[in-house]
Amino acid sequence: MYMGEKEAYYSRCLEAMRDPEHAMSINTDGMDQFKTTIPRNIGDIPQCGQHLQGVIEHGQEFVIYRTFDNVRKDSSLAIHCMLLQIERRLRRDVELNRKSPDTLFVQMDGGSENYNKTTFAIYALLVACGVFKTIICCRQSRGHGHLDADQKFGVVSRNTRKKHINTPQVICLCKSHIY
Repeated sequence: MYMGEKEAYYSRCLEAMRDPEHAMSINTDGMDQFKTTIPRNIGDIPQCGQHLQGVIEHGQEFVIYRTFDNVRKDSSLAIHCMLLQIERRLRRDVELNRKSPDTLFVQMDGGSENYNKTTFAIYALLVACGVFKTIICCRQSRGHGHLDADQKFGVVSRNTRKKHINTPQVICLCKSHIY
């Protein structure tokens, strides 16, 4: 079953990469907050938490949105970041004089910030407003939710693990944008 899920996941990603005027495929996920506290590796100084929410648009870009402890890490944040990415894509389509896609593939893990009534209501609204004709949501089975964003976060984690970090700036050697 697990291999069938992965095969379907990558076929949807490839479909969006091969025909961007037909489909858009995104995956959104948050990074483990423990790995991004600041300052880090500096002793017993009080720490401030920061949260990184990543959105991958397959074949296009990986964008990291950063928030701090004053913003809840819930479905509102995940939805906001996803909508920002959809807006970035639609603006890019206009700039490139390209047709916007009819289909949106949303790849998600089983986290409560991704799999809830509010998120599905936003998907229904996007279809009702004519942004997409079809939205296909795909949820990974329990224990197998590590998708592309987790791999990108691994790069961030490895590159910052042993460094003294005093400011909110994140050292990121992967091709991404940080907001």
